[in-house]
Amino acid sequence: VEGDDVTENVKTIKSIPLTLQGDYPDLFEVRGEVIMPYSSFDRLNKEREEAGEDLLANPRNASSGSLKQKKSSETANRGLDAYMYYLLGENINTKSHTENLEKLKSMGFKVSEYTQTLQNFEEIESFINLWDEKRKSLPIFLNTSTQTLPACPYGFKTSPYAPYFFSGSPTSIVTGK
Repeated sequence: VEGDDVTENVKTIKSIPLTLQGDYPDLFEVRGEVIMPYSSFDRLNKEREEAGEDLLANPRNASSGSLKQKKSSETANRGLDAYMYYLLGENINTKSHTENLEKLKSMGFKVSEYTQTLQNFEEIESFINLWDEKRKSLPIFLNTSTQTLPACPYGFKTSPYAPYFFSGSPTSIVTGK
């Protein structure tokens, strides 16, 4: 394994269960996003300002840096949160991404309450347009919306997921032929 082992720091995030609930397979993979709510970010920057320390640039970088703290007690004090968005494994017994998200919830993981099942590209476009505005009033930084494309006409071979980076985001991706 390469990279930093942040296991002990991740265990301090209250929205990540230390004990799973319900039925779950022996071996599975969960992916998600660790975030720092604006309220935690503002509190942390106020503490840093009062201590004469440099202010943190943004919640996204602050959450990443928080996971790399040497002491897990420092990470616990940062007020991180986490949302899961992906479940993979054998014997999960689900038939769709939406069912996977429900399974994650039943296991005790936090999943976005704003998830919707969309049927076509027009619905996806409407969803993106709606959230391009609504995201500005969320208590967290949101720069991406990800759509699952079960019958994508572009012939993706590696992933049925298509990220959309909202205007003003630091990254953009163009997919398709």
